Order: sequence, then structure tokens, then C-alpha cells
Amino acid sequence: MKAGYASESPSAEEQAWLTMLCTCVKDHISYGAQIVDEVGMFFQDDILEDAEHAEDIAAMKAEESYTTVIGAFKEKLNLWKRLPQMLSKQQSKRL
Repeated sequence: MKAGYASESPSAEEQAWLTMLCTCVKDHISYGAQIVDEVGMFFQDDILEDAEHAEDIAAMKAEESYTTVIGAFKEKLNLWKRLPQMLSKQQSKRL
């Protein structure tokens, strides 16, 4: 919440999405406070271009398939963001 990634009273869908996000990064962190840095990339629209990765990013952007791959990735992310809502609806049907 302090980082602005979750609301004060998250809905069931938001809680499910945050749980999935935490599950995805749990093997990349040693303690809870690290999660803020680890998940930050999921809450930004632009690619972070730091000096350490500038050469790799420039090479990636120069590839012919860059826009297609980025577009497909964004599509999958949007689907992933809707997944908790879809799962919630499925669960409701089972009850």
C-alpha cells in the first residue's frame, strides 16, 4: 500500500491479482520489503532504461519484431490483469 500498488481496502479481484503477483516474485526476494522493487516493473508503462542495460535495450528495440513482441506481451499482461476477475466469476458459478 505504501508504494501505491494496492488500495487500502482491496477488492477480492485485486487481492487475487496481488497474490498472484507475489507468488510470481517470491523466489526472487529474500524478505518482504524487497517486493516493492521487484514488482515495480508491472506498474509502469515504459521500459526503464538504465545505464547498466542500455546496450541490451537498444539492441532489442532495433530488432524488426520488437513492436510485435511488445504488443503481444502487453496483450498477455492485460489478460493476466483480468485473470482474478475471471477466476472469481468461475468460482461463483461453482457455488
